[in-house]
Amino acid sequence: VFVCAVGLLARQYQTFRKAEMKIESKNAADMVVPGTLAKKKEEFVDDGYWLLRFPFGIYAGWISCMIPLMLSIVLSTLEVDVVVLVWVAVMSVALLTGLSMGLLLRKENGLPSYSMPSAIAYFFCGVRVELEAPNDIILAMYDEAYLNLLKNVSAIAAVMLLVTAVSRFGAVYLRDRCMKKEEQNDEYDATAGLDEVDYIQA
Repeated sequence: VFVCAVGLLARQYQTFRKAEMKIESKNAADMVVPGTLAKKKEEFVDDGYWLLRFPFGIYAGWISCMIPLMLSIVLSTLEVDVVVLVWVAVMSVALLTGLSMGLLLRKENGLPSYSMPSAIAYFFCGVRVELEAPNDIILAMYDEAYLNLLKNVSAIAAVMLLVTAVSRFGAVYLRDRCMKKEEQNDEYDATAGLDEVDYIQA
């Protein structure tokens, strides 16, 4: 099953690259003829998103969360001081939150990315729920003050990521709608201008 999945993803990636190269060559071949109105439109290919970018984004987000978790487990088995473990946890939350914010707020084509920040936000929510009723091992290692600190940090990070993702999605959606409406108005104005020129020449 894993080999089939990898083969399917590789096939989909090849299809995505071919479509992207086709669009790039088409845009490079377009030329503006003097005396006429021409306008290039940016095209975004979303082929392969659900079979390539989305699952790998979820996987990358989950692996990013597991790395500090495994590090904390290794440090706890080495009987490192609890203060060090708390600092590792807090810094890991800060780094993961910064990474997710960077993915949500960058402005390149085809972005922002929502899959990896969503996985990280889900992880933070799971940590918050787990610390509501911690097991005996966690209670034996951490004081109540440390547990409250970790709960609050995880909850704040999860809320920040979810609010940023929703607001960013809404802002991108509204921007695309406004740009599409402006393009339609420009096309209408250009058509009206050409009709007026033809009428004057006639």
